[in-house]
This record gives sequence, structure tokens and C-alpha cells, in this order.
Amino acid sequence: KGPLSLSLGEQLVMAQMSAAHASETVKLERKAARVLAVVRCFVGVLRSYQWADASILPRGGVKASSLSLADHIDSGGIFRQIHGISAGHTLEDRHGSIPVLVSEADDVGGDRERILLLIVIPLLKHLTDCYTELDKLPQTTRQVEDDRGNLTSDNRGKRKTKQSAPPPPGMLSLNDYTNVACLLEFVVSVSLVPCLEFPSLCFPALPLSPEGCSRAEAVEVSTLMSQRRCRALPKSLAGRISRQSLAWGTKTAAESQNLKVGEATSCNIVTRLLEKHNEMARVAISVGKLVLLDRFRPMLLPRHLGDVYLCVFIAERLRWYLMKLDKDVKLPSFSSRENQLLDQAKATQEKIATELSELERALRISSLEFQSSHIASVRMSTVKQVTKSVDPRESALAYRNLLGGGAAMLLAPNRPCTPTWLRIRLGQCLTNIARDDLESVVDVFVASAHGPGGNDGGHLDDEIMTGAAARLARALCARPLGAKTTSDGAANTNPLERSLCRQLIQFLEEDGRRYIAEIKVKNEIGLARPRVSVAMALTLWATISQLAVSTLDECFFGALSKGLFDSQDWENEAPRQSAASIASLMITIPSLLDASTRKKIQSFLLSDHDGFTVLTWILNASTFLTDGDQIVSEVNARSADNAALCKLMNTSLVQMLRFLSCDSNFSDSIISDTLLQAITSRSVGFDPVSAQVKIPHHHQSDPLEELNKMQRRAGVTVEAMKHLPDNSPLPSNLFRRSLGLHFSSISTTDTELGLPGLRNVGSKEAASAASVLALLCE
Repeated sequence: KGPLSLSLGEQLVMAQMSAAHASETVKLERKAARVLAVVRCFVGVLRSYQWADASILPRGGVKASSLSLADHIDSGGIFRQIHGISAGHTLEDRHGSIPVLVSEADDVGGDRERILLLIVIPLLKHLTDCYTELDKLPQTTRQVEDDRGNLTSDNRGKRKTKQSAPPPPGMLSLNDYTNVACLLEFVVSVSLVPCLEFPSLCFPALPLSPEGCSRAEAVEVSTLMSQRRCRALPKSLAGRISRQSLAWGTKTAAESQNLKVGEATSCNIVTRLLEKHNEMARVAISVGKLVLLDRFRPMLLPRHLGDVYLCVFIAERLRWYLMKLDKDVKLPSFSSRENQLLDQAKATQEKIATELSELERALRISSLEFQSSHIASVRMSTVKQVTKSVDPRESALAYRNLLGGGAAMLLAPNRPCTPTWLRIRLGQCLTNIARDDLESVVDVFVASAHGPGGNDGGHLDDEIMTGAAARLARALCARPLGAKTTSDGAANTNPLERSLCRQLIQFLEEDGRRYIAEIKVKNEIGLARPRVSVAMALTLWATISQLAVSTLDECFFGALSKGLFDSQDWENEAPRQSAASIASLMITIPSLLDASTRKKIQSFLLSDHDGFTVLTWILNASTFLTDGDQIVSEVNARSADNAALCKLMNTSLVQMLRFLSCDSNFSDSIISDTLLQAITSRSVGFDPVSAQVKIPHHHQSDPLEELNKMQRRAGVTVEAMKHLPDNSPLPSNLFRRSLGLHFSSISTTDTELGLPGLRNVGSKEAASAASVLALLCE
């Protein structure tokens, strides 16, 4: 009833739509259940197969099966069931007129290719399709009939309790997840692991030649790489899928290769490379799309993301080989049968090219383009983001596992190692991640390094984390071959270096805000730091040591201090943020620095900017940002922030003095003169702290006011030196320098000024020397 009520026709339409939606959901759930039933049946068939190798017979010496694995699977009806799902038939129809796919697929290859292309990949595709659609369905509340027969929301009991959300459509049991995980392990064992075990089956020997491309070489049967993978098999899968089934693909690939040795017909190398490329691409697409679904991502992505990356990179390398064949090798003419197989391989590659590009985008991979007459190009404008992208930290973890041995190939007998081309490619992709999310890379490669302090915290003297940060910085800052250099020998700044500097400045800004918040609560800077924060600080200093001076001045130091020198009003956010960031930089300074890095920091602190240096600004901030200062209004809204920032500036000043005084290459007179110049400097930007505060009985050019400020800066400087180590030479050096300036100021004759250490001094310099001398004597 009422103007907003639905008419009977509208209610009927909505009911029909709801019924159609429910019917579609039921269909999808039934199909998903059928696919999971086939997966369960396939895993059971693998467990029931009796292996022919006597060295890997099951306990009890059960007689090996006389059937091949493909025939054994066919006897279990797996092929018929998959064909029934693909054709839309129900499982009850599988004994009808549906033909057996094994007899129809003689061109597919041996047992390994048939099982991979006709069973495993279709199963993964059906799973992906079902749960992609099921995940799109909206969540509905369960409804039940009450005592009167009316539909109401399911609310058992009369107590008002928080209702649990209904299970998602097509929810999987733990047993289903385990079976799908077994299926993924098997597909990797029959596709990717043979490439790692026998790289020569994938990649021809270089340099390429027509004779080498057409010659089939025997390989020694080995299962070393499959055994390495089985050792890392999760316990939940070890009892479900046997080691024999995981080693079967590797042995079968070797035996199939050895049967080709001595054949009279030459092998079409282009067809072989294209077929292997298509196999790796199909495996990457089928496995990658499945594990990237929300249903499977938490349980399956961590283990198989590295496998997907490796398949993509192997397919990419095979495209490089095809490009080299076009350029460097004149291949002989092939038979009509070989040309027919080549055309089929090209058609397959063209079909999967777009899907592969979509997967690469979801994996955050910048694909390399290789021009070849055998490779179909893909317009990037047509590539859509159909899958949620991988988290940068997940990618970094996968790259770490691959660089740590997960991408090793058996290039020599019993000596697995990662090929150079693959290490370079992994480094490129890792660098691309760092360009967008440096913290994730640092968290994985530096913070996770096991050094003193465990995983809950860290400190800047952690040698293992320091070494990891240095290695990461060298990798990120490595100059590409052929990089252009400027006239002074420094390389031009590239976009990656700009991005690294920008992210490091963001880290310092966040760290500075954290310090201020901590001081406001605890009135001190805590010593405990999160492990990731320590790792970022160590990486920051390692990066500073690797970058060129010109790059640092332009992208890091210049941007870090920009707020200090661009604003004349300390109430603005820019100078406060710059000051806090610089304080964070100085607080995290390591105890040991190389000479070149020290020189970079010295230049940053003491370089002149219109009469000011970073040291001058920090000293002025430490002096005048005090809450009890007469110049600062008592009703200033920023009084608490000023007090916290002032304490942070004092800590930063102590760190600067400690850094300058412990450098053996920095003469004592230069340090002392630098401090005296900072004490004598102007106070623009600090008088007063708030632009709204005015002092009527003072003027900016009043000599007494300037003398008062000079004395206060001297007091802050001397107070900061109390926190230096007892053996620090800075106090005595400053005393000696101030005493010499004082004697110079009171000398009245040219004879006296001609004595060693005496010279003409100005009134401000004499006043600052007298102020410092008095405080040091006291």
C-alpha cells in the first residue's frame, strides 16, 4: 500500500528474476561440485596406480601395473567425465555415446602431454570458470518459514545474537582444497619440473645453428629437481599424493626425449619451441588464474605464485629463442606434416596471447617484446585487468624464493643453479616492484633477514640486516649497461632513482611524525623501533652510499630540505615537516659509514643556501621552538607540537654534532668555525614563531635582541655538547677556537694581531666567541 509499493506485475517480475538467479546459482554450484568430484577421482586414481620402477615400489612389493598411467586414468573414466563437463553432459551420461578422448588425441603427444592438455589443464579451467562466476554472485541471507508459514530471515532462538553470514555459494571443504592442491602439485611436476631437470629440452644450445637445432641429444634420467621439490611438500599433501606420481613427469619427459635420438627425420625446431612455449603459457594461465581467485588465494597462492612466474619467464625466454632463430639461423625446409604442426602451434599461440598478457598484468610483470614471424603480437590497449593484481609483498616473497634456489635448473650433473638470464630477469622485475612499493621489498629482503633481535624488533647495528640492506641497495642502484653520463662523470638520474628517493623521503616524513607523536605521549624518543622501520633506515643509508652526488642533491637532499629554505614562516607545515624528516635521518645514522657517504652528509649539512645551512636551521629551531619562550604566545595552538618538535630538534642537533666531531677527515678548526658561524647567523623565520605574535618594544634589527638570540643559540649548542661522549674532542676544540677569537677581538695593535692564531674579527663574531667561551668556562 502507498505510492512506493510495488504493483502485482512488478512483484511477479522480481520473483521471476529471483528464481532465475537462484536457478543460475544452483547450476553453477552443481557444475563446481562435478568438477571437484572429477578432481577427487583423479587424485584417487593417481594414488591407486602401481608404479613400474622397482626402486620406488610401494611397501609390500605390490606388482606394478601393466597399463600406462594414461590408460589407467582412462580406465577410471576421467577422460569421459571431463568431456561430459565440457559438453554439458551430466555424469550419468558418461557411459553413453561420448567418445574417449585418448583415442581422438593421437597428435597431442605422449602420455605426459595427453594427461596435461586433456585432463589437468581443462580441470583447472573449469574450476576457474565456475568460481569466477560464483564469486560474482551477491551474498544472500538465509530465509526459513516461521510457525505461520511465512518466510523470515533465519534467526534461531529468541535471543538477539549476531547472525553468522551464510556460506558463500559453492563453498569448498578442506578435503576439496587438499585435492585441488594435489592437482596443482601434479601439473607443476609434469610441466615445469621437467624443464628445470632437463633445460636442454626447452632451450637449444647457444650459439644457434641449423645442425644443432635439428639434432636430438640424449639426456640422463634424473629426478633430482623433483626430489628437491618433494622435500618442501606440505604435510597435508604428502599423504595424499605420492612422490612417485610427482616424479613421473620428469622420468617420462627424459624417456620420450631419448626415444627421438637417432631418428632419421629432423625435428622442426620452431615447432618444438612454439609447442613448449604454448605448454608453459597454458600452465601459467590455468594455474595463475585459479590461485589468484579469492577462494584459493590464501591457501594456494603462496606456494604456487613462484611457479607461475617461472612458467611466464620460461615462455618469455622461448619467444627470445624464436626471435634469434629469425635473425641468426637459416633453417632448412620442412615437410608438409611439419608445416601443418607449425601452423597449429602458431594458431594456439595466437589464441592464448591475450590471456597471457592479462595474466602478466595481474602479476605486475612488464613483458618484454620480441619481434618474430612466429609470434602473434598483442595490443596492450586490448588487454584488460580481469583478475585482481598480486600484492607487491606477495610478489617480492615469490622472487625471493626463486632467487634463493626455487628457479634453479640442472645445468650440470648434480649442480643445480639459476641461469644468468633468469637472475637478470628476476632482478628487473624486483626493481619494478621497488619502484612502486619499496617498503614491501625491504620487508621481504631486509627485515626478514634473521639477525640478532629476532623478528619482533631490530636495531641499527644488526650486521645481518645491514648486509641484506647493502645487497639490496646495490641491486636497486645498479646502472644499466650503456647508461649516459654527464660531463662530470656522474650518470643521469633515471626514473627508478627518482622513485627510490621519493619513497625514502616519504619514509622519513612518516618516521618524523611518529617521533613527534611519541614525544608528546612519553616526553622522550623510545629506543624500540619496528623491525621494518629499522630495515628501511638501513636500506636508506645503503642507498645513499650507492647513489651519485648529483642524484642525491637533485632528488633526495634538495627535496628533503626544500621546506626549510622555501618558507620564511615556521608556522607553515613545510619547514616543520622538513625539520622532522631531517631529524629522523640523523637519528638513524649508522655508527659506521664509509668516507664517501660521510662526505655526502657533510655537504648536505653545511652547504650554504643564501647564508643559511641545514645545521643553522636546526640550531635555530632547537633554540626558539620552546614552549616557555617569552616570544611565543601562551595561547599558541601549536605549543604542544612546538615543544615536541623542539625536543626532536635538540636530539637531531646532538646527532649532527656527534657526526661532525667523529670524522677524522674533518679538521677541528672547520668544525668549530662552522658552529660559531651557526651561532652568529641571522634568525629569519624564527622571530617570532607565530606570525601573529608581535613584540612592540623590540625591533628585528635591535642589536640587543640579536645579541640575546646569539647567546641563546650558544647556550643550546653548549648544552647539546653535554650529550657527546666523554672522549669527544669537540668541546676543547671549540673552547680553543673561541679563546683565540676573543684574544683577537681585544687586541689593539698590529703587532698583537700578527701573533699566530690572531686575526681581525667582526663584532658579531667576537660576541658569539665571548658567549661560547663564557658558557664553556662555566
